[in-house]
Amino acid sequence: MTNYLKKLKDPSTLRIFFSSPFGGMEEEREELTRRYFPHINHICNSRGVQFVAIDMRWGITSESSATAQVINICLKELDRSDMFIGFFGQRYGWHGADDTSLQKNFDNAAGSYPWVSTFRDRSVTELEFLHGHLNNPGALPAFLCFRDKDYDSKICEEAKTKDDKKMVFKYSPESDHAAELMDDLKRRCMDTESLGAELIFNAIHKHLTKHLMISSVHVVQEDRSTLARSLHGAFLANKVKLYEGGDQYITQLTKNIDAEPPVSYLITGPAGCGKSALICNWLHSLTQNPTYRHCCVVHHFVGCSRDSASIQSILKRVTEELELKCEELKQNDVSSGHVESQKKENIDIRELMRKLCVVLERLISLGKQPVVVIDGLGNVKKTTKAEKPVYWLPTFLKQAVLVVSTRLSDEDNIAELKERSFRVIDLPPLAPEIQRQICVKTLRMAGKELSATQVDKIVQARQTENALFMKIVLNELVSFGYFRLLDQKIDSLVSCQSVQDLFGNMLQRLEEDYNVPEHEGNLVEQVMCSLYLSRQGLAEREVTGIYGITRPVWLSLYYAIENYIIDQAGHLYIGLNDLRTAIYNRYLQKPETKSYYLKKIIGYFEQNRKSLGHFSGKAKKSYTASRVAYELPYLLKSLGDLEGLATALLDLQLVLTLLDADGNLYLVDLWKTTGLQWTEVARRYINALNQTVVNIYLEMEEDDTLENDSAGVRILDTVLILQEIFEQVGDFHAAVMIMEHHIKICEENLSTGKLKDIKVMMYVKYSLACLYVDHSQFTAGEKLHMDVYKFRKRIVEEAGDSVGEEDRRALGKSYHGLHVLYLHLQDDEKALEYVEKSMELEAEADNVDKSDLAASYTNMATIKMNLKLLDEALEYALKALKLEEDISFGHLPPKIGNLFTNIGLIYRRKGELDTAEKYYFRSLQIKRQAFGHHHIDIPISLMNLGTLEGIRGNREKSLKYFQEGLDVYKALNAMPNNVQYLMIQENFLLTKWQLGKQEETLEDFFPFCMLPQFQCLVCNLVHSFIVIS
Repeated sequence: MTNYLKKLKDPSTLRIFFSSPFGGMEEEREELTRRYFPHINHICNSRGVQFVAIDMRWGITSESSATAQVINICLKELDRSDMFIGFFGQRYGWHGADDTSLQKNFDNAAGSYPWVSTFRDRSVTELEFLHGHLNNPGALPAFLCFRDKDYDSKICEEAKTKDDKKMVFKYSPESDHAAELMDDLKRRCMDTESLGAELIFNAIHKHLTKHLMISSVHVVQEDRSTLARSLHGAFLANKVKLYEGGDQYITQLTKNIDAEPPVSYLITGPAGCGKSALICNWLHSLTQNPTYRHCCVVHHFVGCSRDSASIQSILKRVTEELELKCEELKQNDVSSGHVESQKKENIDIRELMRKLCVVLERLISLGKQPVVVIDGLGNVKKTTKAEKPVYWLPTFLKQAVLVVSTRLSDEDNIAELKERSFRVIDLPPLAPEIQRQICVKTLRMAGKELSATQVDKIVQARQTENALFMKIVLNELVSFGYFRLLDQKIDSLVSCQSVQDLFGNMLQRLEEDYNVPEHEGNLVEQVMCSLYLSRQGLAEREVTGIYGITRPVWLSLYYAIENYIIDQAGHLYIGLNDLRTAIYNRYLQKPETKSYYLKKIIGYFEQNRKSLGHFSGKAKKSYTASRVAYELPYLLKSLGDLEGLATALLDLQLVLTLLDADGNLYLVDLWKTTGLQWTEVARRYINALNQTVVNIYLEMEEDDTLENDSAGVRILDTVLILQEIFEQVGDFHAAVMIMEHHIKICEENLSTGKLKDIKVMMYVKYSLACLYVDHSQFTAGEKLHMDVYKFRKRIVEEAGDSVGEEDRRALGKSYHGLHVLYLHLQDDEKALEYVEKSMELEAEADNVDKSDLAASYTNMATIKMNLKLLDEALEYALKALKLEEDISFGHLPPKIGNLFTNIGLIYRRKGELDTAEKYYFRSLQIKRQAFGHHHIDIPISLMNLGTLEGIRGNREKSLKYFQEGLDVYKALNAMPNNVQYLMIQENFLLTKWQLGKQEETLEDFFPFCMLPQFQCLVCNLVHSFIVIS
């Protein structure tokens, strides 16, 4: 390597000129192109620079050859290049003083490069060596490589014995004269060892990372913010160069920036239609236009860097970038926000939104127009199923221009943004002429050029109407190094009938390029199958750890596929459905293959699970724990290992971590897969809790903390979570089993006489009392409630003015529980008494708990409704709704669905049936979004809709809703002894009777007659049948 260039000729582009003869060095060029160019491209992209490999074997079209412009083009491309890489075998290249065609090329080049006339007997490749290095050594960084002659002679002799004329040709000089010219060239070049493509790559890599790239871009810090800024800038720079047409859209986006108020835009369209390219070119034109110097522009491209897809990362980065704009204006009073946001990693989303609004208002006060651009909205990572569409994008930024883009399938976000009056720019598929221009420009950016005939072959293929198909074809051509086989390669690509087939072609090519002898097995298959089978991607260290992939082998493949995978906070995920289909079709159709890879990944995560140690009451927050919880149960379910899945789900550390990430519904779904009855699941959890108690005592004994804590206290949260799960699936007995077992554990601790242990036991009894009441076990529920209430009341009274907030809240919960009990017993007077006591306590509290206050408002609304004070009931219900929406900011949990049900019921009783229906439907939508269609909370919403249709006189529609609700209970294999089930069964039978289907009704009715828990229902129905008859 000679000299070190300190600056790129074009700050946004790195051009490396690769010089070798047309024949004899095909393998080296192919290996560079496929194995090493993706790595170089990754380095450049991470620093905002486009990598262009100038390989004139690709850059000379038949048209250029026909007009004798070969030498001219080669030397002009060298003038634009930043590095020169020359490599020779034994073939000297195109030469000959008597070659008429070649001499015409010399004639045409002599005007611009007079020195070439001195070398008319030399090859075109030597002219490149002369211009790139020998004429002015040191002017350009150069690396010259000559393949060892003895090696070539050995290959040549072996080929002769096999009569392999092609190999003999590649490893032999054209003639003795050509050999002499080659020796002369070698003598004029500095000596160097010859290690082929790897040596060339290492030389380039060293120069880029230690010299050229560091000084050519402003990457001084390697903190997260700087790196993210660099990657987003690189994405923008690359997309700017690829844009064609669409000037009308740029004009449309620009003209309304200074409108009052500014106009925001939503850009949609099919994949590959140019949404990102349009945005990047608009941003480029905006920043280059002095008319808009008052605009402070910030862009965020979802998916272009690690962790760029989370809501927190988007808000943090946009805010930090806007704060930097303020700092540039020397406004130091807001710069501290930048420091704070760097230090605090987990800021609440509401706080991030507040910070964003503050800095936007600051910029506006300074006379600036904020412009915030978010590209790829559909790839933003949702945290829960109950998340509202783009709730994190403030609706009150009236003075900021917002431009967002998303795919057409992102229906929820599109609907929300339209509701916010975003103007929509819907991009059509690319027109044929635009396709042609993009094809030419894409290849030219990569230092490649096709003939007009070859371009026509690509653009005119029916399949390339699909923009993704076109993109893959071009990427595959850029990765292809055999110029002489180019037509065959194009034919093989455009002959693919679909994107899936094309990806299959790509997978085969990746295997040829990256399945190396130093790694055991099919590397490409291992990586692709593992990413495909994982729940939501694997980290690099997980993939390499499972298969023992070395770093160099991994990086070569990773850089080749990174454009087709999504990096979600360090986890690599295959998001393209067409690629997933191709992987399945190529590798996973045989069950034994799928099973093999699942077992490999499961083995890795199972080992990690065991490394976490035993559970001792509290979930350990760690990356390993979260990864095990997220992937292992999913993989076991995919394998069909039901016993293994059940074993994993009994790991309480895993369960708590899983619930923290996914909520109860996913765990319920996993347990359903095992086929176990819920009472059996409860029994197994009781055994797991017993083992946990042993672990806790052993740990406390070792730490000498037996006097400070107890097992009952430690496992309380876990027990309550398990109770909630069993309640959600409607298994009353399983939930009771868990609670009663915990009470026994607490009673064993009472010998210590510690008040904390007694309080924990009372908390469990309170939860069990609520469970009894919800399932119509009123006598047992009232007894437990009163026991707990008396204890808590005594604690508060004895404490007097010094009562603690925790004890005050506990008494408030007892008031709430008693209120619900007496509502069920239809004793409105007592119900009102206890809800008023609850609200009195909240009024006395220093810090009112919003959740408790919302519950009190909900309870008061129910009582007012029962007393037919409907306007007052609605007022309390809306207060409760406002509090719950504030608590669950940005999300719509089932609790809000329940409030919508209550509000709908109030409107129904007010006679406003249409309004009631809207609330009922919204409630059903929220619950189904959170739980799916089969959940214990769904039938009550269906019953309300059925009741409403009955009032309207639509009995057939009413019956349909009731039947749908009963079907949910049947699908859950749970018909709980609760009021809701009794009510929906009663309504179903009465409606059927009213429709004149008496025989069917009696057939459904008689099975309930002998069940004691349904005697109330039987009496009511018999009376109703008599009245109707």
